[in-house]
Amino acid sequence: MKTRILGLAGALFLVVVPSAYAGNWSMFHHDVGHGGGTAETIVNSASAATLTQAWAYAAGSAIYSSPAIVKNTATGKTVAFLGTNAGLVVAVNTATGTKLWSFKTGARVDSSPAVVGNDVFIGSWDHSLYELNATTGAKICAYKTTGRIEGSPVVVNNVAYVGDESLTGGDDGGNMWAINTNGCTLKWKYSAWGVPPGSQPKVGVWSPAAYATTAAGVPLVIFGSSSPEGAVYALNATTGARVWRFQSQQFGADEDVGAGPTISAPGSLFASGAAFFSGKDNMVYAVNLATGKKIWQFSIRTDEPSSYSTGEPRTTAALVGNNLYVGWGEGLYDLNATTGAKIWNTAVLDAPSSEIISSPAVSGAAGSQVVMAGDVAGNEFAWNAATGALVKTIPLGTSILGSTAIAYGVAYIPNANGRLYAFKP
Repeated sequence: MKTRILGLAGALFLVVVPSAYAGNWSMFHHDVGHGGGTAETIVNSASAATLTQAWAYAAGSAIYSSPAIVKNTATGKTVAFLGTNAGLVVAVNTATGTKLWSFKTGARVDSSPAVVGNDVFIGSWDHSLYELNATTGAKICAYKTTGRIEGSPVVVNNVAYVGDESLTGGDDGGNMWAINTNGCTLKWKYSAWGVPPGSQPKVGVWSPAAYATTAAGVPLVIFGSSSPEGAVYALNATTGARVWRFQSQQFGADEDVGAGPTISAPGSLFASGAAFFSGKDNMVYAVNLATGKKIWQFSIRTDEPSSYSTGEPRTTAALVGNNLYVGWGEGLYDLNATTGAKIWNTAVLDAPSSEIISSPAVSGAAGSQVVMAGDVAGNEFAWNAATGALVKTIPLGTSILGSTAIAYGVAYIPNANGRLYAFKP
């Protein structure tokens, strides 16, 4: 058993978590570094073959938001939080697949929720970042930005970091925002895009930001920028000052970095730590966490010269051990996270998949891990994480753009048909 003490609304709750479970999937891609993996052992490379639908919640409109799954220590219920194209933020009881509450924003919600304590943070196309009570759905406060929010917030030390695109979502400027969670007040904003800073006024952000700390103790918020630039920025999370900028390659007009970065902490794979990301240039990069200097790059353009153009990598990679799992136009890659060498590619293995935009999720104990992701043709796949062998295909019929979350022995899959599915072995 694992014992954890969690803070909620100023109180302490003692939560006993069975050792088969690894706890909450509390935000986009699991955690502030977008690791995309859980150590729970119920859903694994063997049991994934028996995944069976437990329920499907009908939200009433398409779901592009990735769910957060959190056990509410006040009520004892495990709850799924998500957004819908109708502008709703919804909380679903995972025991029954029934709605607990919903909150109506002013426009579509593609953003994925971040749940911290008893608060839910989520962005909307109505230009607002909302803070809601996780138990009741009541609005605590909201901050009005200057543009449409598609990216998912990351919340650390009472600050929510989220980017916006512009008034319309087009290339007419945007910001990265740091919002104090106590009262939804502005801490700082950043929009000095380009080299020199400020030379790219049409750039915005729809990349979900990640949070990291360098070996020297510098807190960073890291994210990609939109066209017409397509770069990755690391800002000082305390001050908003630029720490570094990495320029992706530009082969065309629309080659932004919309995927979120994935963080390897200092001392785990590299002494300095690393940030991994992919862009519409069909490249995957690893850069030094502290400096932004390139460590390696992997070219999908070179590895798949006849088919790379079917879809650019737009997924946030999952990092588990020394394996980096990245979706692209015809499936999924597994790369060596230290060297960038290809381990396997589902297209080469002839797995039946199309473009993967959802970000992969990994579950299981070491040696029996499964990686799951959905494609735009409406299929959810489970692959053996070590070999790339296809373990299970779940046909859902409509595009899967939101990412799977795995928690408490259940895989939660959002779908553009307006349903959140729960599958368990």
